[in-house]
Amino acid sequence: MTKKEERIAVFNKFDGHCAYCGQAIKLNGFEVDHIEALRRTEVWGGSDEIKNKFPACLPCNRGKSTFTVEKWRGQLQNKITSLNRDSATYRAAKRFGLVIETTESVLFYFERFNNLNISNNEVASAFDEQELRSIKIACTLMQRKVNVNSMAHHDITNIIEKIEKFI
Repeated sequence: MTKKEERIAVFNKFDGHCAYCGQAIKLNGFEVDHIEALRRTEVWGGSDEIKNKFPACLPCNRGKSTFTVEKWRGQLQNKITSLNRDSATYRAAKRFGLVIETTESVLFYFERFNNLNISNNEVASAFDEQELRSIKIACTLMQRKVNVNSMAHHDITNIIEKIEKFI
């Protein structure tokens, strides 16, 4: 497999979405993350094989750096504590209801992807066109009610994209 073919295969692992946050990414604008970093300080880590590679947006790849997935999850879980302690702007935004904190555990897109990954044939055979239009309308209404940067928004967008292929 050529480097270009491998890059396309990595991109396609999650249908053109960052494996971590779920943000849609472009083929010419994503980074290949090594799930288990090739090197952590002086210690060699993971392999350079495709099974150790995920597509990632730049902020996620830079944020994860050489952390293990679990170490990075812990780092992300502590962001709210750090923001409350260190950022007056964040605290003001929270006071005015612009930020809603959650105590939910960080769940990465790749962890939810298999539940979302319904094949096109399954969609086509499960619903007729009118049902798909109704589902799309319901999803569009839900999408308007959730934060545009939330995981739920990304999930709903993915469902709508699949439905649009059939109507």
